[in-house]
Amino acid sequence: MDVFWAAPPVTRTLTALTLVQSALMYGGLLSFYWAPFLPSLIFSWRPQIYRLVTPFLLTGPKLGFLFDLYIMYRYGSAAERSMAPGEFLVYLLFVAFSIMLTAGGYLGAAILLPPLTMAFVYTFSQTNRGTKTRFWFIDIPVVFLPYAMLLVTMVSNGWDAALVESMGILAAHTYDFLTRIYPTFGADTEDMELRAAHQGQLGNPRQRQHQDQPGAAGPLRVLGMAEALAGDLVKWRAIHALRTLPPCKGDILHVTDVSAFIVPIWHMDL
Repeated sequence: MDVFWAAPPVTRTLTALTLVQSALMYGGLLSFYWAPFLPSLIFSWRPQIYRLVTPFLLTGPKLGFLFDLYIMYRYGSAAERSMAPGEFLVYLLFVAFSIMLTAGGYLGAAILLPPLTMAFVYTFSQTNRGTKTRFWFIDIPVVFLPYAMLLVTMVSNGWDAALVESMGILAAHTYDFLTRIYPTFGADTEDMELRAAHQGQLGNPRQRQHQDQPGAAGPLRVLGMAEALAGDLVKWRAIHALRTLPPCKGDILHVTDVSAFIVPIWHMDL
């Protein structure tokens, strides 16, 4: 009992409900009629709303009863502990709704617990990337764990069962993309744009650092004054040379200013 109460609250409650419903149905005390996901009965003039929940609470028979409960408890607890308080409930609702649309609505699956536990396994594998885990008797990278389980399901129960379980991976990946991957990508893009705008307003950091140095302002100011004086001296000499030249017939003066000097060009009609 200590192990049970040590689990996070949502996973603990979900595991307890699954244990009770599965034990009652496999024990013959409750009919299996109440468990399958049947959209025609859910969306009817007398909607059976409970079928939105009961398909997620029925394990497999015999050894599947223990195995499904273990998978739900272990990987559900790990996923819930990796999230902020209250986030796992939102995650559970999103994943369950996605599984109902894909596995239940599109693929026609009646029992939705296998894709739900596969979603827990996928979330566990993503939050523990870079580590290894033991699958049966082999140590494998944890990111390959859900796909190894899919392979076992395909071998033991067929391709259809594996396809239904893969909808749990799709649902969990969609949640992970919307809550972790995409916001991180958007934040990085926004940060780059803000950084570019900041540099555009303040200029080149190296140039700004050079200009902010106390000893750099004096030489730069002196150099600018020297260039201005040199330009004025060249212009004054050119004007003085023009005034001392003899007048010519039809002379046209073209003065081209190139960078810092003036070139007089004469065209004379002889």
